[in-house]
Amino acid sequence: MALAALRIYFNDTPASAEQLDLFREIRVDQAIGVAAEAELEIDLSIDDQGRWTVIEDEFAQPFRRIRVEVKIGEGEFTALIDGPIVAQRFELGAGPGESGLTLVVHDDSVLLNQTEEVALFEDKPVAEIVESLIGDDLDAEVDSVPDAGASHKRYVVQRGTAMQLLRDLARRNGMFVYVRPGETPGRSTCVFSRPSLVPGETSGLLLIGEERNIHKFSVQLDALQPLAARAGSVRISDKTLLTSEASTPATAALGSQSLHQVMSPTAVSLLARTREEQNDLDAATAGAVDLSGFAYTATAELDANDYDQVLSPHQVIRVAGPGGFLGGDYLISRVHHVINDGSYVQSLTLKRNARSAGYSGSSLPGGVF
Repeated sequence: MALAALRIYFNDTPASAEQLDLFREIRVDQAIGVAAEAELEIDLSIDDQGRWTVIEDEFAQPFRRIRVEVKIGEGEFTALIDGPIVAQRFELGAGPGESGLTLVVHDDSVLLNQTEEVALFEDKPVAEIVESLIGDDLDAEVDSVPDAGASHKRYVVQRGTAMQLLRDLARRNGMFVYVRPGETPGRSTCVFSRPSLVPGETSGLLLIGEERNIHKFSVQLDALQPLAARAGSVRISDKTLLTSEASTPATAALGSQSLHQVMSPTAVSLLARTREEQNDLDAATAGAVDLSGFAYTATAELDANDYDQVLSPHQVIRVAGPGGFLGGDYLISRVHHVINDGSYVQSLTLKRNARSAGYSGSSLPGGVF
């Protein structure tokens, strides 16, 4: 690769140049709501004693740790994944170049998703429960969650893995939960936070003009996705009937008009598995409406020869060139990284909960320039 540099750690130790040369291709898939996964392809051959290479090497064994970092140009190295090997795939052939080993690596959320147990959390704030579930193996970044204001003791019961309960708590409270590589090899951070739709320092995407860095931008709108949400419950302490309804997103719109404003959806979702207090119901209906608003899905591909930054989910990026309703800010939902000897390509999936003013509106970012 002329513009991109690769760095790999095996059990927190930098790989040698000889070890780096073993890898044919590395693919890393990062997405909101799922664990990051990497597939590292290694060419296999037979040595002079008739033994297959690499297969028995220590670094390639199950549950050994691998960290993949990449940088473009003069930028800093960015960690794409840091976690254990969870699977091996072998393809053995009689001819030259027909044999290979693929190592499958998951991020450290797998550490929170191994042991199922039953645990009771009595009258504890959500943030405290989250920190308890994360434990000491991972660093934690946890946003506070408003108290439900219960007049009686509240119980949260874990029946399953810690990661399953973390995802359930995130869903109930309109939060994101995910694990990202830490600053140093062998250490990861579990994040439990609200969605941030504020553009950062990421360079934008440009479709048209001499400085363009993407050559195709595909967009789909699912007009049936935006909805209103309702929920109901009976408060145990006094048997009061509680209800909640939301039809307008609470999160910021990534454009001039939210899609709920544009389409005035008539679909209504009745929520189940909510908690019993009014604040619980309000958080659940608001979260469902916010999520349903991301009805725009876009895809684009970035080559390291055209774009000099490493992207990741949860970032907000600006797209210029589509113009009209389609130009503007998008949330990065998924990044598929492909690294080999000849190239480094990032395939993006973007989400948006709004549209821009269009050509008849005022001048907005997202036009040609």
